[in-house]
Amino acid sequence: MTSDEARRQARADVDRVLATTDEEIDRQIAEDPDAAPDVTTLGPSLPDLRRIRAQLGMSQEALAGALGIPIGTIRNWEQRRTIPDPAGIALLRIVADAPDAAFKALGVKPVRKARQGRRAAA
Repeated sequence: MTSDEARRQARADVDRVLATTDEEIDRQIAEDPDAAPDVTTLGPSLPDLRRIRAQLGMSQEALAGALGIPIGTIRNWEQRRTIPDPAGIALLRIVADAPDAAFKALGVKPVRKARQGRRAAA
C-alpha cells in the first residue's frame, strides 16, 4: 500500500492534523482536558536501568542472571524498545533502592564487574 492509499483509507485527516497550530492544540485542550491528560499525575518515571546497572557495577548478563530475566528483556528495557510491566518496574525500583536486600530475597549473589582504575593490592 502506498502512502497516498493509506491517507485515503485513514480515519484521521492527516493533512489537517499536520496543519494544526500550537494555538489550536492549546484551545482544544482547554475545551476538553481529556484530549491531553496531565501526564505529570501519572506517577514516577520508569527506572533508568542503565544507571542502576552502572551503580551496581553489573553487566547486562549478570543483572539478567541475578534477576532471573532473559538477557534480551534486559536489553530491550535498557534501550527502551519495550517497557517493563508493573511487576518489572517494581522489581527495578526495589533493586535500585535496596539492591542487597533485593538480591538476598531472590537468593542470589550478583556478579559485579571488576572496577577499573584500581591498583592491584601490593
